[in-house]
Amino acid sequence: MERSPNSVWARHPRALAFRVSCDLEARVEGARVAYARARTALTEAGLDPEEALRALEAEAADLQRLQREATMVAEALAGRRWHARL
Repeated sequence: MERSPNSVWARHPRALAFRVSCDLEARVEGARVAYARARTALTEAGLDPEEALRALEAEAADLQRLQREATMVAEALAGRRWHARL
């Protein structure tokens, strides 16, 4: 009996954390490329790029937050423990 390709993620949470980390890394790189090209490309298309640039900045902040969270999950799955600070 063949297993679904997605079942590996359910059986191996650390593998899933790795996969999510790779996906977020690619999304951050894509956002960087979009930000680097947006002003020129949108201006050439006759659009004001400022709104798109603000949206890309917000997206980058969200992606960075998600990367930190994914890293914490991966570290927790690997056995790291955190202690509450006052």
